[in-house]
Amino acid sequence: MTIFVQYNCVMGENIDDKVIRLFKKIQKNENTATNEPPVKFFAGVNYVRLDEDSNGRPFKKEAILENASKFYYIVRVLKLKNRKYSLYNYNVPHEKIVEFISLFDKNELSGTIIEIDKYKPYEPA
Repeated sequence: MTIFVQYNCVMGENIDDKVIRLFKKIQKNENTATNEPPVKFFAGVNYVRLDEDSNGRPFKKEAILENASKFYYIVRVLKLKNRKYSLYNYNVPHEKIVEFISLFDKNELSGTIIEIDKYKPYEPA
């Protein structure tokens, strides 16, 4: 049996909090500080480019990719079946997440994606 725990991304909670705070400022039409990375708009969405981790060190591609390969995603999809709505919870490994989401775009899977949570399997010591 595998036990799952929710896990924040490899870059740490500090970076997650920073990015969320920047996006909230944009949503409230507040200015960001000059020392913060700018929020930009491309392909219909806002984004922030980060060049270093929360400790000021540059990102290491190999370490990030290795850590990312350990994650999987629970994709929650709302579907109508027998005149009742149900939530389907798909367990998707990291290496298949893009392929899985594209199935909805190609109409090979139906439903409305409600939420995507990232998890890492619990590994007892």
